Amino acid sequence: MLSSVADLSMIIISLTACTYCYVLGQRLKGLQNTKDGLGAAISAFSKSADAMTTTTKNTRDQTTQLVEHLSTLMADAGQTCKEIEALTEKMENRHNRSLAEISDAKADLQNLISKTLDEYNLRIKEFGSIAEQIHRISQVPTESANSSARVSKHKPIPLRTVQTDALRRKV
Repeated sequence: MLSSVADLSMIIISLTACTYCYVLGQRLKGLQNTKDGLGAAISAFSKSADAMTTTTKNTRDQTTQLVEHLSTLMADAGQTCKEIEALTEKMENRHNRSLAEISDAKADLQNLISKTLDEYNLRIKEFGSIAEQIHRISQVPTESANSSARVSKHKPIPLRTVQTDALRRKV
């Protein structure tokens, strides 16, 4: 009987093991199923990883291109900044030269105006003295004028000569 109990226990254990193996086989088939199981999840993950790799590569390529373009733009901006600084300096120099030229021209103009006014004042004084001489001559009694006219046969002095002589005396 002992042997039959051992045989019976062996058969029960074997049947249990077979049932367990069958259940495990069914579960493995479910996991390997690419439609619904773990295989589908692994397949989807693999496709997602490939897409991520492709996207990462494309992003790196675009980033590299953008960095190169940005570097070019930065170099151009630096060059443009230097050109603007040079132009600004030239404009400031021209402005300063223009101010100096304007100041010199203003001083020259003031000197010219001053000389012209002095010359006109001199002419006005000459005209005043000539007018005074004419006035004195016109008030001389007619007798002395007639007698001096008879005695003196000199030519009258031209007005231009009187003015020129007055200028020579001033200079």
